[in-house]
Amino acid sequence: DEQVAKDFLAKTNEFWGLVPRPHAHRSKGVWQFDITAGPVRTSAGNPCTNWLKSHDLWGRRAPTKIIPDWFLQQANNYSIAELLGGLYDTDGSTGVSGNRRFVKYATTSRIMAYQILWCLTRLNIYSRIDLGYKSKKATVPLYSLSIYDGTEIERFRSAIRLTGRKGKTLTSLSVSSHGSNYGDRLGKWAGRR
Repeated sequence: DEQVAKDFLAKTNEFWGLVPRPHAHRSKGVWQFDITAGPVRTSAGNPCTNWLKSHDLWGRRAPTKIIPDWFLQQANNYSIAELLGGLYDTDGSTGVSGNRRFVKYATTSRIMAYQILWCLTRLNIYSRIDLGYKSKKATVPLYSLSIYDGTEIERFRSAIRLTGRKGKTLTSLSVSSHGSNYGDRLGKWAGRR
């Protein structure tokens, strides 16, 4: 999303004095950047890399991504809403499938999926999480958090700000103020256990 990319560039410059360089991605419409220190490089190295290392975020691949404990322990609801907004802006989705409205987030990190579920619950937003889908070609499962219930989507919309295309879609969703028989069901795993 172009707006998300612009926000990213502005914040990277504001926090670390860095100007990320875009480079081509094999998928059209995907924004990818290199964050090199360039003119602000010092003997201490890249300030962004140093910050990520000092906060236990450096070098994590998709299946090992986490929300660090230090953040979860000290964050207030505003910080949690900001974090969730950033996560959904980049890896989330909003829209309509058939006649159901939805807000979804997908990740290959099981730990992060449950951390996001906890963050949403802390904001009084209830979502479903699946057991992880693994296609024939995948090497790790994909975990999806889904919100289908109209009242929960409305809570999400009031608590979490999305920007760009996903924000516009979320704002335009017409949702029911009544509960949904689908949105508040236990997952299939509950029946098996």
